[in-house]
Amino acid sequence: MSYLFLTLPGFPARPQDWWWNRGRDTVSITSPTGLKQNQIGDIVSEFIPIIFALAGIVLLVYLIIGGFKFITSGGDQKALQSAKNTISNAVLGFILVFVSFWLLQIISTIFNVGVGL
Repeated sequence: MSYLFLTLPGFPARPQDWWWNRGRDTVSITSPTGLKQNQIGDIVSEFIPIIFALAGIVLLVYLIIGGFKFITSGGDQKALQSAKNTISNAVLGFILVFVSFWLLQIISTIFNVGVGL
């Protein structure tokens, strides 16, 4: 009888496994995409690409603001220094996001964890 349960997807290998484990590991959350998530890691891995996309958009906005400050500084040393600081902070943020992206890729490859990137 237990061989029957091995062949049917979604059923435990033995009926008593279901009986003793009922109520455990049954919490499932439906994501915005409609997929059921059983672990918090699955939920976090869905939001990682969104976080990196938002970081890219923020980087672009800061670079545009820094470039606009640089162009409109009009020779004022204080405004020019402010523009340079904005651009250098944006580049530093880009490096931080870039390194964190590749660290996440390396860690997910080493531990064989699927991240939605």
